[in-house]
Amino acid sequence: MTALTDLISAGGGGAVIGEYASFVDQGTSFTDGNGAVWLRSGSVTLDTTTYPDASSASVPASYNSYFQATNNWNASVPTGISVSGDWALTLAGNANTFSQMNLATNTVNDAGTAISVIASNAKTVAIGYITCTGPNVVTAQANTDNKFAAVVRDWNNPARMLSFNLDGYDDANSIGSGSINQDSVISHTYLYKPNGQSIMLNSYQVSGGLHWDGPNKKLYFFVADAAQGSLYVYDYTGETWGTSNASGPSTINADTEIDYFAESTVSRLYSLSASSTDLFIAYLPSPGTGSVTKIRKIPLSGNLSWASGSDIADFGKVVTNALYPQADYFVEDSQGNVTIDTNSYASQGFYEMDGSDYTFLSGSTKLYQWKSGDIIGSTTTTQVGPATGVTFYQRIK
Repeated sequence: MTALTDLISAGGGGAVIGEYASFVDQGTSFTDGNGAVWLRSGSVTLDTTTYPDASSASVPASYNSYFQATNNWNASVPTGISVSGDWALTLAGNANTFSQMNLATNTVNDAGTAISVIASNAKTVAIGYITCTGPNVVTAQANTDNKFAAVVRDWNNPARMLSFNLDGYDDANSIGSGSINQDSVISHTYLYKPNGQSIMLNSYQVSGGLHWDGPNKKLYFFVADAAQGSLYVYDYTGETWGTSNASGPSTINADTEIDYFAESTVSRLYSLSASSTDLFIAYLPSPGTGSVTKIRKIPLSGNLSWASGSDIADFGKVVTNALYPQADYFVEDSQGNVTIDTNSYASQGFYEMDGSDYTFLSGSTKLYQWKSGDIIGSTTTTQVGPATGVTFYQRIK
């Protein structure tokens, strides 16, 4: 053992920030007689303000001041999340079910509810809230907040979009008190490429996203699998869709198609969400550039090309042989304790700004608001000095 190692193992104040020492277990953290602060190996903290000199790494983090679901809302792999004010909606495309949560009250109004009118051999790939620009969508229902919903579906047939009535958010007489029921007409619009060719959804790996720009009457539809990764923009100027929940024309050709696979070297594209000014796409960089899923921001005011955007967040790790990468969310409770949720997937929905930082809602069994934050500490025990019979701590201040 070197003199330095002897000093560290004894818990001496001479250890520098970032080094490990062995102590009798003294809990998650403690301050020694010399004023040095120690964090137990395997424990973490998100408090970089108190410990500015400690080494840190950027991770998906949900802070105690952020929204954190207390109830499970979706047990299946989500295919897109749509956020509208205090409400969040997700789709489990592998099961043709949706889930909806009231963020203001932290209650689940629907969890894994089947979209009964869609055949079991169909595939749903994208769902979204649509803000109605006309009169209230369903005047017989209270509190619809001028919103309805739409879903894109099919299998071995051209992609079609169906409109849904949105029951009153807190109408006690509505089924599920906030559930989505398909309209009685079961109307739909076939979404085609600019040249009139079909957009096919014939892969088990297909995912997508919808964004409705009501003021400009534009629909953004994103679809991706191992063979395609494209954004389609549809101009609804002159159409009634968006002023009511009627699905609009029976067919519509995109005005714009952006092939992100052709424009970049990304290996997978997973999901799309949007604010009023930007699109956010979760993607996996090309092989050999790291296994962390990233989120790219693409301004709606530009040409929508991949090069016009920039990466703004790291989402999380990639699970080998998984169709969707999982993220380790570091979740801080009101006492500052940090736990790890490993059951979240790379489907994300833009939520709001936290100062200059973009925050998202994401999750599978539970829903979290998160941003890329700095974490201090190690998630696995690191041994320095004696191999057994000691508890190791890292000096963080």
